[in-house]
Amino acid sequence: MYSLAKGNVFNRSLDKIEPIYFQGDNESMEKYLFSYTAASLLPHETQKVAELYLAFRDWKRVDTEVLEHNVLQKNALSTLKRENREIKKRLKSLTEEEFMLYEEGIDEKYITFLACLKTYRLIFEFCSEILREKVLLFDEQILPSDYTSFMESKQAGAEELGHISTATEAKLRQVMFRMLVEVGMVDSLKGMRITVPTLPRVLINAIVNDDPKWLRGFLMSDSDIQDYVEGNA
Repeated sequence: MYSLAKGNVFNRSLDKIEPIYFQGDNESMEKYLFSYTAASLLPHETQKVAELYLAFRDWKRVDTEVLEHNVLQKNALSTLKRENREIKKRLKSLTEEEFMLYEEGIDEKYITFLACLKTYRLIFEFCSEILREKVLLFDEQILPSDYTSFMESKQAGAEELGHISTATEAKLRQVMFRMLVEVGMVDSLKGMRITVPTLPRVLINAIVNDDPKWLRGFLMSDSDIQDYVEGNA
């Protein structure tokens, strides 16, 4: 166990971690990243890396610990390096308040999925634009045409999506739905029924303090989001 005592953690500031926004001044953050195909949700592994960072406050030291001690318990060094790289990318998208929730004992899958929403534009848009809209229409069944139509609409407006191969597109779909099953927002790859997650209030508060739009990625309606923003929920 690498985490510090809670009192010590809260008395020390994290290195500056910039949250990722897709609609803002940083044009590079508006691009689609496809690297999530290299690693699914990995909530337990992400928890371990987060604990290392909270203990050392040094990403280079985290790399050393992960690689020398095989913290993620992978059989191949290439897999260890690849997943560690992707986990760090996700963790760096979180605000300090969100990051510190790894110390709070809440289900790490929700914090980790938040990091994925903030890192991978395609996942956020599919959840907020397709799954959330289906829930609002009381339609819990995901159809193959839902994803196909979604990708076609995105490919029409994004050059990087228009040039991906059929194999890459299939991998993007496969890993995205695996993540949705792992976080509990889809019942199974066979059933493909949507389930709205019940988020811990402390996580909701942290998201509201960051940017309430991320709650759309967890399928929350705008009226419910507004209630949390105004403190009425």
